Amino acid sequence: MIHTPGHSPGCVFVLLKNGDAITGDLIFPSILSGKPSLPFWADDPAEARRSIKKLIDITSGKIYIAHWKPFSSAEVKRSFSSLFEGTNP
Repeated sequence: MIHTPGHSPGCVFVLLKNGDAITGDLIFPSILSGKPSLPFWADDPAEARRSIKKLIDITSGKIYIAHWKPFSSAEVKRSFSSLFEGTNP
């Protein structure tokens, strides 16, 4: 279990031995595209971005979110790449 605050202070994700992760509400599907997106609501948006960065840095398999189908880690990395380009979240 890895602490990933942002959506709410006590959020965690579970990293499985096979590289998959179960994230809960850290990532939501975009309403328009269905692609991985920031949560609709976040207690601390900057912290949510840091937690997503932590997730994509260590996950290599599927990422299971609470309200949609699982995403591949590559798909999540692509969706958030512009969010982290040239920044230190």
